[in-house]
Amino acid sequence: MPYERILSPITIRNVTLKNRVIRTAHGTSIGAREPGGIGPNFIGYHLARARGGVALTILEICSIHFPTCRASLESFNPDLPDGYKRLVDAVKPHGMALMQQLWHSGAHATTHDGSPPWAPSDVPGPAMGIVPSVMTRTMIQELIGGYVRAARIAKDCGLDGVEVHSAHSYLPQQFLSPVTNRREDEYGGSFQNRMRFLLEVLQGIRQEVGDDFLMSVRLSVDGLAASMGIEENKRVLEKLEKSQLIDFVNFSWGSYFLGSTTVGGMHYPTGYQLEVTAKMGTETKLPRLVAGRFRTLEEADQVIRLGQADMVSMVRATIADPNLVKKTVEGRVDDVRPCIACNQACIGNEMKGVPLGCAVNPTTGIESTIEDDKFAPARHSKKILVVGGGPAGMEAARVAAQMVQALNVLRSSR
Repeated sequence: MPYERILSPITIRNVTLKNRVIRTAHGTSIGAREPGGIGPNFIGYHLARARGGVALTILEICSIHFPTCRASLESFNPDLPDGYKRLVDAVKPHGMALMQQLWHSGAHATTHDGSPPWAPSDVPGPAMGIVPSVMTRTMIQELIGGYVRAARIAKDCGLDGVEVHSAHSYLPQQFLSPVTNRREDEYGGSFQNRMRFLLEVLQGIRQEVGDDFLMSVRLSVDGLAASMGIEENKRVLEKLEKSQLIDFVNFSWGSYFLGSTTVGGMHYPTGYQLEVTAKMGTETKLPRLVAGRFRTLEEADQVIRLGQADMVSMVRATIADPNLVKKTVEGRVDDVRPCIACNQACIGNEMKGVPLGCAVNPTTGIESTIEDDKFAPARHSKKILVVGGGPAGMEAARVAAQMVQALNVLRSSR
């Protein structure tokens, strides 16, 4: 059958994913103005992709510690568990699994109280230029406890797993990198010592949540010389695989020191991250998840066929069209609204601190109010003249055609 690899199920630990189309964690800010970070708009956004056929969504970063790390989702927010439960109840009937990405920014983000951020060493992050507080052993243990508590909340609320964000030069990668970790104690210096923080986080989570809960780690080449390149990431992955603490690995390319590759624009070709991510996973037996501007199931299927990965992230493609999988399976490939990788209203909005949108899908982020593929039938079939072929004119023509189509379906069913 067409797309047999990307549409084939995969079982990881005790969770069977109905296909290999994954949505990796990505900032939306949709819940920033909703209680607990998860309200009607946040749920509507993810529900639309669950209905559209996505197998697994890894929710955007969730801060694990107050006051040193701010985010739209925060594990210490008392309203978060209720939001989790409502989200799970909404998407699970549609067969989409949920994981939560657990995150601490280290030197790269503002704190709740305005104090300096916490980091392994006094190396400022390029985004803020603030010299961070060097973490003591007590501070390290406090943050490990934050990761563990956040994982416990996710499991208790019905999520399928958690991912520890160890990429993009965030806190775990700051410990891993010899450039940002200049410690001389048991958490710095040798490779074994630089691995210690991440391993203790994972060990604490696994001990807390048990064996029936998915765990993954996101790794990336960070773009710094003598830092976290392909070979260094291979060493990290080998250590993680031997530990048997994680169930799959999520690869990426980029960091605060190499931002252009993290969410590549339209000048990047399909699968551009495979240049490094495919090489990072050549020696592991763990399931591999990759990203990199994949727009169609045909492109994603080829990645798996070539043995470059076992699962493929299609975030922006399913922002542009939540029903990408459903339409393709139904033979309506030409009806899929393509992502153009302009980055204007997805990552662009996130950088401005406003809720995610989409330049080619005006309903993104407001699916609880109006969905892209659901329109009330027109009362009468009419000819309409649309003056102007810009974005607004094209959308007006499309919506009018959809309303007439809905009318015709209604008439034929009578």
